[in-house]
Amino acid sequence: MTITTAMIKDLRELTGAGILDCKQVLQDHDGDFDKAAEYLRQQGLAVVAKKSGRETKEGLVILKTAGDVVGAVAVACETDFVARTADFRGFAHRLADQVLADAALTDVAAALSADFVDAPGKPVAEVIQEMISKLGENIVVTNVARYQPGGDSIVAGYIHVGAVEGYGPMEGRVAVLVELRVDDAAACASPALRELAHDLALQIAALKPACITRADIPEAVLAEKREELRAQAVAAHKPEAVIAKILEGQLAKFYQETCLLEQSFIREEDVTVANLLQQKSQELGTTVTVARFARLAVGA
Repeated sequence: MTITTAMIKDLRELTGAGILDCKQVLQDHDGDFDKAAEYLRQQGLAVVAKKSGRETKEGLVILKTAGDVVGAVAVACETDFVARTADFRGFAHRLADQVLADAALTDVAAALSADFVDAPGKPVAEVIQEMISKLGENIVVTNVARYQPGGDSIVAGYIHVGAVEGYGPMEGRVAVLVELRVDDAAACASPALRELAHDLALQIAALKPACITRADIPEAVLAEKREELRAQAVAAHKPEAVIAKILEGQLAKFYQETCLLEQSFIREEDVTVANLLQQKSQELGTTVTVARFARLAVGA
């Protein structure tokens, strides 16, 4: 069978393999396009397996909005070079579009198992495998978030570029979604509430809280932290009589770093976020609480 330039081009576009490889595989399979494609697909899976354990310190976070709905994805890769390719950026943006449009895609597992918006019948996970084979780097969807407010809440989104130049609209290295809830639904229309949500998104992006309150910290995490602090005190040869006080002080610092409500507000260091919410509740005439937040990041 004659092997044409068009066949080689089509096989390259389908598999991402090099031109010479496509030509050779077509020759090895007597010009049978389907067999050549399947062979290259299997070879690609082997490449994926080899790359799957490699570190992914670069990538993109994409934030999308539609009305009051906010969606975001974090897609990581190994190098900034790949993160800036049209293939990688295009995939990340389309996945973010898909998350924004589909209320069921609220976590990574759901997103990976869904058919990719631009490839009906092909799960997102399979599309990622093909990209790994084509681009030659490990690629991982590390986080997915989608917030849709209720009648008594608002949602804000924030994208942070950082020091690196060259990002397009709604692209960056850190994105935050935050939902504020109020007792009086009429307050959802308040510009002051929107401003508060934006300020808290900036707070979360900058100070990286892990949870809203102490009660949100898993007991296993807290127990591990206590043991770590105790071990440090013992290693420093502190008397047993003072270790309890040391632990109390260190845990207080841990809570301040970990819990959003205990952090100092970035615009007023002598005011905690909890104090800020109390102030805004009085100003707005309704109780304002942080319902939830998500912080998505690559390389941080």
